[in-house]
Amino acid sequence: VKCFFGLTMTNSMHQFPWHILRQKGFTLVELMIGMLIFSIWLTGILALLHSTIRNSWYSRHEIQASNILREQVELVKNIRNSNVRSFLPFDRLYAEWVLTVDSFSWVFVVENDYRSSNLAIAADGNILSSPVYIREISANFPTTLEDRFQKTRLYLDSHGRYTHTPTATGTVYASYIQMEPLNVPGVWVLTRDGKVQWYQITAHVIVQDRVYQEYDLRTIITDWKK
Repeated sequence: VKCFFGLTMTNSMHQFPWHILRQKGFTLVELMIGMLIFSIWLTGILALLHSTIRNSWYSRHEIQASNILREQVELVKNIRNSNVRSFLPFDRLYAEWVLTVDSFSWVFVVENDYRSSNLAIAADGNILSSPVYIREISANFPTTLEDRFQKTRLYLDSHGRYTHTPTATGTVYASYIQMEPLNVPGVWVLTRDGKVQWYQITAHVIVQDRVYQEYDLRTIITDWKK
């Protein structure tokens, strides 16, 4: 019996298909290599997808910032044009904000004033109300982008319109403009009849997206009637 079983076991061992084990082991190595290649491919796809989404966000912010910048410049031009049509100095703002050549630069926030649809002028020529609201914030204006963002942040009102008045809906955008007399080499400011006739307007938009980024748009306004 022992001999029989021994022969049987011996014969079974000789007849066992060892090449199958060797083939399965080789298949396992192939599987591991395949998984490694797939992991590298998947990592590349995810990195590409993340980059695409990120670039899409950047593009969205840049387009929106560009629209806000143009709006800021157009609002300043609207003030200038309204003044000229009303036979006022083209750089006249509200009575309490008088631009003087002694000041090198002024900082303002400007927006549409939906509460006032008409331009109202007092008997002395001062502007009482205007469809464009402008407010000077030159005093103690912050130097860092983060502080400037907090000071000039844009919010959404109940109608989804941008405003500098704080509401429950804050945006990732902030905007302000800088105004200064136009300087040329050899001449401090360009004037006519002792009055400044050219101003350089720089609109700024700050975007808060993990980091703070600032976009600028610069133009020059003058008394087009002259």
